[in-house]
Amino acid sequence: MRAIMPQLWKDVQARRIREEEVAAAHGINALASDVIQLSRGYKRSDTSSRLSILFVDVRVNENAIVRHLVETFDVPEPVRSTASKQPTVKALSEHLAIRGREQAQKTFTTLSLLMGVPERVVKVSPAIRKKRTSNAM
Repeated sequence: MRAIMPQLWKDVQARRIREEEVAAAHGINALASDVIQLSRGYKRSDTSSRLSILFVDVRVNENAIVRHLVETFDVPEPVRSTASKQPTVKALSEHLAIRGREQAQKTFTTLSLLMGVPERVVKVSPAIRKKRTSNAM
């Protein structure tokens, strides 16, 4: 490897990523392995010349990264407990989007009812309807 890519090898040796730096940026145990695999491939471009492409393969522990993101962004309960259990960053993103839409609907419904909009106009969830009727008694 040293003979094939001498400058790249020097760059990798010169810049050592310490475990503490990775943990601070991405969470404890974010890296699944301390091995970084470098490879080179070739691809034809539109101008028919061959491009040399460097591939970097780093194994990560997405669950650890998800937990770190939930803690870093101070996700409120009860969303925190379900969000931190998501297996991937993509699943976390989808989960938070769904929970955000649900919360927005609840807020809209509650504000509409407080402002006096008739129930037949507002789609009221059964939980809010139950609270409203029990408070009226």
